[in-house]
Amino acid sequence: MTGVTEREIETPCGWCGNAIVQPARGRKKRYCERSCRQRAYELRTAERRHQGDVDAGRIRTVPAQRVVERTVQPRRPVTVAQWETALADLAEQLHAGRYPWERHRLRVALAAVLDALGHPPPDSWIVHGTPLTARPDAAPEPPRPAPPAVLDDALAAAVSAVAACAGPDGIDTTLTRLQALTGQPVPLLRDALHALADADLAVLRRHAEPVDDVDALSEHARFQLHVQRGDAAAAV
Repeated sequence: MTGVTEREIETPCGWCGNAIVQPARGRKKRYCERSCRQRAYELRTAERRHQGDVDAGRIRTVPAQRVVERTVQPRRPVTVAQWETALADLAEQLHAGRYPWERHRLRVALAAVLDALGHPPPDSWIVHGTPLTARPDAAPEPPRPAPPAVLDDALAAAVSAVAACAGPDGIDTTLTRLQALTGQPVPLLRDALHALADADLAVLRRHAEPVDDVDALSEHARFQLHVQRGDAAAAV
């Protein structure tokens, strides 16, 4: 009768997996070095502590959701192609009706660009009573002529319409809005505002500052109008 016995000569380390030469007698080795034994012990104790915290409710089994805040910083165009894209986008916004009250500021900025390109803007671009193409040494504009006598009746009607729109409490408006409310053309409305202001029957303010020159107002510039009560047309 023959007996067969087996003895493990080499086994893998329980931590690093390297081969361990087992002794012929005695207790089998599980780790090749003391450092592997220590790391395995730390892992077992850490797992027990983690499971204890989970059971006690100190650790969430489902993590919280990640919250990300993304901030997009606008970048200035630096190439001709980027400027073309930016200006085309601005044109689309203007066609869509954006910036109705601040278009005079865009005219000033674009006038500086055209001047730098050697193409001054037309004299029709007037801001604050001065053509954007005017230079400090340019000749002053001729005084604004008084409205002809044939427009007296129309001017009186425009004055009455403006006073009626303003009401006793005044109105925050634009020349374009006054045109829609009164049905009067913008040039005649300018004459009516001039007549009321010259007769000290109306006060125009923009950004809390008095408006000294009605012609400096663009059609879409917002201003505040206060008219004295009474028959403004007769007083003028």
